[in-house]
Amino acid sequence: MDSLDYEQLFQAIPSPYMVLDRQLRYVAANAAYLKVTGSTWDQLKGNGLFDIFPNDGESGRRLRASLERVLQTGKRDTLAYIRYEIPNADGTGMEDRFWSAVHIPVFDAGGNVTHVMQNTVDVTELQQLRQASFLPFRSHGPGIDLIERAREAEEAQITLKNENSDFRRLFEQAPGMIAVLSGPKHVFTFVNESYTSFIGGRDVLGLDVRSALPDIAGQGFYEKLDQVYETGEPIKENGARVVFQPGPNVPKVELFLDFSYHPIFDNQDNVTGIFVQGLERTESVKAEQARELLLRELNHRVKNLFTVAMSMVNMTARNATTPKEMATILTGRLGALSHAHSMVMSESHPANGDARISFEEMLRKIVAPHLVDQQVAIKLDGPELTLGSKAATSLALVMHELATNAAKYGAMSQPGGVVSVDWKVADEMIEMRWLEQGGPPITGTPQPSGFGSRLSRISVEGQLDGSLAFQWPTDGVVVDIRFPRQNADQ
Repeated sequence: MDSLDYEQLFQAIPSPYMVLDRQLRYVAANAAYLKVTGSTWDQLKGNGLFDIFPNDGESGRRLRASLERVLQTGKRDTLAYIRYEIPNADGTGMEDRFWSAVHIPVFDAGGNVTHVMQNTVDVTELQQLRQASFLPFRSHGPGIDLIERAREAEEAQITLKNENSDFRRLFEQAPGMIAVLSGPKHVFTFVNESYTSFIGGRDVLGLDVRSALPDIAGQGFYEKLDQVYETGEPIKENGARVVFQPGPNVPKVELFLDFSYHPIFDNQDNVTGIFVQGLERTESVKAEQARELLLRELNHRVKNLFTVAMSMVNMTARNATTPKEMATILTGRLGALSHAHSMVMSESHPANGDARISFEEMLRKIVAPHLVDQQVAIKLDGPELTLGSKAATSLALVMHELATNAAKYGAMSQPGGVVSVDWKVADEMIEMRWLEQGGPPITGTPQPSGFGSRLSRISVEGQLDGSLAFQWPTDGVVVDIRFPRQNADQ
């Protein structure tokens, strides 16, 4: 034979064949196909399959889905049993026919699917025999048994596909993160929308976890996956910290999540993959951390307050001459301590444990009781200065002692008195000056040796690592306070 006429050979094949392009339009059909469908080539040529043989029901959807699977995957697909109407022989209507079809991909030179070829067999007569009521039970032949088994197998396959589709849809829409990893390298074979969103929209399907998520290296996650795959034992953690970069040119973020790794076994109990579940809990974990930090901070402050208060009571008792004098002095000092503590608490930020208050605002509240009659004045001058809780408590006690002495003996003890308080930051040191003018003239050099003076010195030197110095010019006391700038933040 010199050459084959493939067109003639195609037409001579006794089994029905036809070929569709990617738009499911007819490009070829042999004589057997034309005969079994009652069609002519002129009717089919260039027209769509579903234009010639429309079917909006389940059979039409199954046929279209099978053809599209072949075009998308490049793999053959079989419909073992399908009911499909075609025009009857006299053209007066439609008749039910039953078919078995195989769909085969046709490739171009580059390996791309360009067409799909269908080989179909009309099994209507066998179906009618199976349904015939006059046939005794199991008296039909092997051909009918074959069709019945094929029909049952395909129905089971359709049911399984529908169930798998339902489960896949549930996993995809689940609020928690879900991923399926395959093999010892942990290749992503499935991720749902929540997981994809968590990792910044990265396309990780087909990639192993180390290639897909290189930015989590060194945080123990790879090693835990290896452990689950090797041992077959699941791993679960709550509030696990993970730092990764959700996208290119995006800063790294710190997140917290609950997760579990469960092994996937085959029929021989060998681990073949890992099922990953996760739930992001960043906000709740950080809120819990903030609460713990706040409790520790409150515990620390309360201890400090008790220590200072107990020292006040003991030393005031030793220096006071009467219970009334002790009560008066102690009430004032505890009031100053209370003012400072109240301001710290009102300005504190529970989320980060930060406690910052304004020095000027605190000072105005401490001297306010001595300015009720407006016969004395206070002048404040200095840059914005905020204090931490420890520094605020220490300076509140010092300023209270100075204001109390000024009200008893100095500038606040008579009309026209003026107290000036200046502060500045120089060479990483905070320098403050308390200056009194307009009070009773000072004669001699008083030596501050009472508890108030000792408390002030302890507060500045012991708590702030600073210095406290008194000067006694005739027109009013001068007090200089110096301490490191960094200690103001304590």
